[in-house]
Formats: sequence, C-alpha cells, structure tokens
Amino acid sequence: MPVDHFKKRILITDDLPSARRILKSLLMRLGFELIDEAPSGRVALERLQVDKFDVVISDWEMPDMTGLELLRAIRASPDFKSMPVIMVTSASSREAVIESLNAGVNSYILKPFNHESLLAALTKVFDTPSPKV
Repeated sequence: MPVDHFKKRILITDDLPSARRILKSLLMRLGFELIDEAPSGRVALERLQVDKFDVVISDWEMPDMTGLELLRAIRASPDFKSMPVIMVTSASSREAVIESLNAGVNSYILKPFNHESLLAALTKVFDTPSPKV
C-alpha cells in the first residue's frame, strides 16, 4: 500500500467500545494514525458533517442505526455519496451481502477478522474508485 494511504482519516463506527478498540489497535499496527471513533451511526453522521474523513468502517449490527442505514444515509448525501464505506459484519447471508452491495458498500470484513483481511479491504477501497451512487 502506498505511504500516502496511511495518512487517510478513518472513522470507526461501532456501538461496542471493545470492538472499536480492537479495530483501532489493528489499524495502528498497520501504520494508520488518523483514526477517530463514533459509538453509533447517528454520531458518525454528525462527525461527517464536522470533520473530513477518507473512509468509514462501520459495524453492521448497531441498535440506533444499523450499518446498512448508515451506508444508505452516506450514499444519499451529496457531500458524502462517494466516500468509501467498509462494512464489518458477522452476517454472511447472501441476502445481506446483496443488500449492502446494492446500497453501495465498497468492501466487507467478515468477523472474526485479522490485520490481513483489514488491510485487504483498505487496499481495495483506496485503490478502487468509489461508486457513483
């Protein structure tokens, strides 16, 4: 991965503090430094209005706003519709995958994941143009 990719700002969205901590730790071990966190999809949308991020990594299962709902809100916004979104999920059903692909997700990380699968997803979104939804 090119060095400039490690200067990308990443927003982790997950309702579980432990999951955010694990993901942040893996990102830091991979060399990423500009990492922020949101405890919900709604807070993530608020953060997107205030700060500039290069990618959102969101959990699928969150109580107040699911990752899919967050993805749809991002794609519906003229300001963020081309922002890369990576979904972290244990939902491996074909229907869930198709639904998120149709909504414009850029990549998936299936739980349990490791730094290799995380790096693969990040490489994919940084080296592939975002969808024009």
